[in-house]
Amino acid sequence: MGWLLPYAQLTPAQRRAIDYPDHRPLLILGPPGSGKTMVLLHRAAALRRGVLEGRASVQVLVYTRALKRYVQAEAQLAGLEPWQVATFDSWCRKLLRKLHPFHPALQEGGNPDHPRVREALAEKLQGWNPNFRPYSAVLVDEGQDLDALSFLILQKAAEHLTVALDPHQQIYEHGIGLAGVRQLLGPQVAELELDDNFRCALPVARLAALYLPPAERHRFPPAHLAPGGPKELPVLFLAASPQGLVGHVVRVARGRLLRGERVGILTPSKRFFPNILQEAARQGLNLHAQAEDWNGQDPLLLTLHAAKGLVFDSVLLSHVLPGALRHGQDHLWERLLFVGISRARHWVLLASQEQPAGNVFPPLTRLIPAVGVVEVQQEEVQSGTSRGTSPPPKLEDLI
Repeated sequence: MGWLLPYAQLTPAQRRAIDYPDHRPLLILGPPGSGKTMVLLHRAAALRRGVLEGRASVQVLVYTRALKRYVQAEAQLAGLEPWQVATFDSWCRKLLRKLHPFHPALQEGGNPDHPRVREALAEKLQGWNPNFRPYSAVLVDEGQDLDALSFLILQKAAEHLTVALDPHQQIYEHGIGLAGVRQLLGPQVAELELDDNFRCALPVARLAALYLPPAERHRFPPAHLAPGGPKELPVLFLAASPQGLVGHVVRVARGRLLRGERVGILTPSKRFFPNILQEAARQGLNLHAQAEDWNGQDPLLLTLHAAKGLVFDSVLLSHVLPGALRHGQDHLWERLLFVGISRARHWVLLASQEQPAGNVFPPLTRLIPAVGVVEVQQEEVQSGTSRGTSPPPKLEDLI
C-alpha cells in the first residue's frame, strides 16, 4: 500500500494547503510526518488542472534522488506524470539546456558541477523577459536547505511558488532556513501550518523531541498522535567494538524484516557501507545500498543526508560516533539525529560504541537519564550478545 492518501482522507489543514489560491507565494510549515510532501503532490495536481491548456507545466522539486524515486512512485495517483517530480539540480540542468543548449556548464563530462549550473541558470534567467516565466508553478520540498541563489532561480522561473519546510530539519549549513525564506519571498508570502496530523509513534516522537531546542519540543505533543499504534521503546546500543556494532545492526535489521517491517539503516557517511554490506552478506541479509534500485521490501542502506523525506517502519541509526561525519562536522549531530529518528514510524535503534573510560558520545548522553524514553543496551563481550541497562519504562509514559 502506498503512502499517498486520497484527498477525501486528508486532514482539514492539509486540504486547506492544497486548495489555497495561487495569487501569492505559499509557505507550508510542519514537523516530520505532518504530510508536507503529500500536500505538495496534491497541490501540484490541483494547480496543473487549473492552468490553461498548452501553458508551461507544474513542477515538484525534491532534494535527493532517493526522495525523487519515492515521490515519483505515487505521482500518477495524484494526477501527475513522473517527470513532473525531479531533484532541484536535475531540474536546473534541464531548464538551462532548454534556454541555452550549448552552455559550457552543460558540456563537462563526469559528475555535473551543480554550483556552476545554478550560477549559469540564474544569470540566464536574470536577462529573461520579466513578464514571462517558464513554469506556471513550482512546488519545493525541504526548502530550508536551499540557498539564496536557488530561491532567485525559483522566483525567476515560476509564476507561483509553494515551499514546504521544517526549520528543525535543516542539515546543510548553506541553507537559508525559515527566516531566509521569509525574507526572500517577501511580505506577500502566505503561511500555513500542518498541525493536525502526525506520523511517529509516541516513543519515537519523545526520542526525537530530545534533539529539539527545549522551547520547541511542544511541536511533538502526544495530542498530535494517532490513537493506538505500537509503543515499543527505542534502544540505545553501546557496542564494545566496531565489529560488535555492525553485527548487532545487521542482526536487528534481520529481526525487524521478519516482522514484516520496512527497515532503513542510516549512517553518517558512505565509508561505513562496505563493512555493513559485508556483514549483511555473511548473515544472509539482502541489503540495498542504491535507493534507485530499491524494491521497497529489503532493508535500505543510506546516509543520513540521503534519507531526507523518506519513511520507514523501523530506523537503525548506525555509527553514531565521534568523527563519523564527513569533514568532521560533529556539531551537526543533533540536527541529523532529529532528522534520522523522525524517519521512523514505529521504532528506532541508535548504535554507538563505548568511549574510553566507559563514556558515551556526548550527543547521546542526554538519553541515559531519560527514563521511559530509551532502553540502553550494552554488548556482552564474552558472548557477543547485549544486555539492557536502563530501568524498566514507566507505563504511564507510554500511554
